Amino acid sequence: MRFDRHPEFISEAEQQELVRWFDANVQPGGLLKPGLSRGRWGYGERLTTRQQTSFAIPDEARQIFERVRALYHWPDGSRPEPTAQGDGVILVATLPGGDTYAHRDPTPLEGFDVVRLNILIQQAQAGGELWLKGEQDLDTHWPIKERELHGYAASAHIHAVTTVLGQRPRYILLLSMCCPTGLWDAHRIPLKT
Repeated sequence: MRFDRHPEFISEAEQQELVRWFDANVQPGGLLKPGLSRGRWGYGERLTTRQQTSFAIPDEARQIFERVRALYHWPDGSRPEPTAQGDGVILVATLPGGDTYAHRDPTPLEGFDVVRLNILIQQAQAGGELWLKGEQDLDTHWPIKERELHGYAASAHIHAVTTVLGQRPRYILLLSMCCPTGLWDAHRIPLKT
């Protein structure tokens, strides 16, 4: 299983701007809509993929996604995952007491993997840790730092986020690409030098 990491990928200023956006939109009536957590809808996760009306993704998120896309040599046919705004950008807040259940992401395009290139915007006070099931069915905990870009084939590997503890929500920016099946894990999508 391929797991890429790029520490301090975004600046503190970009992080602060995105935290402000999350804080303004995580409350009821905001742009982040309830998702599935602990097996129940709306329990502790809010995300933009549940938004049914048109809205503006923060400019910072789009600019960051373009920098992420420019890091790799994407094979022909690769494209952003179709999302609520059609651009591969998803913003997720996991509230205290919430989690992300163990799952593989669905593949919206046959013959493609969904590669998630995520940036942790705000860590929870405790919990909110990423777990992946990799080779030989071993669970692996991946400690992620704020502002760090990390990437893996989310449609190929079971992954989960542990329960968020404390008073501070966990905020993450998901940047999602669809690429031909197996190429990410086979290291056939190299970094540009």
